[in-house]
Amino acid sequence: MRFVITSQKLNPVTTRPIKLAPGKDQDMEIYFGCSITGGRSQESEYQQIVKILVDDEHQVPTAHLSQSDVMDLEQVEDPVEIYNRDIQWIDNCQAMIAEVSTPSHGVGYEISYALANEKPVLCLHQSGIRVSKMITGNRNPWLQVKSYRSTEELPALIRDFLAQVS
Repeated sequence: MRFVITSQKLNPVTTRPIKLAPGKDQDMEIYFGCSITGGRSQESEYQQIVKILVDDEHQVPTAHLSQSDVMDLEQVEDPVEIYNRDIQWIDNCQAMIAEVSTPSHGVGYEISYALANEKPVLCLHQSGIRVSKMITGNRNPWLQVKSYRSTEELPALIRDFLAQVS
């Protein structure tokens, strides 16, 4: 699935736009965070997480981060513009979901920023992967940290989290 930027929102490229049903709990704006420059070994998991969110009719302004060509997409923008854009997206979201199996300074910053602004955050990581103690030791009530053994576990983890925050 490919995504394009339209009006500062990313939507799957289809023959018709995504339409969210008004009043449904599932039409939330979710900020997705993942490693870009720190490593892409969980790219298939990133894509699965975004697919779950989009299939459930959520808006994911950072959906392009799951794509293989993300470095090409992000290098055309000025770092200040990316920072301002991402902060605005976090400010506008109802929740954040981050895949944290691969360490990333940027994702850590985004998580901290979201928590400081009382945004619910779900950090997902593969079982057996060592995750920063700044995340696993954080007792902020807005933060949940969950591990998964396979991508088949992701839909339930994500949907359970979003049911609690909607």
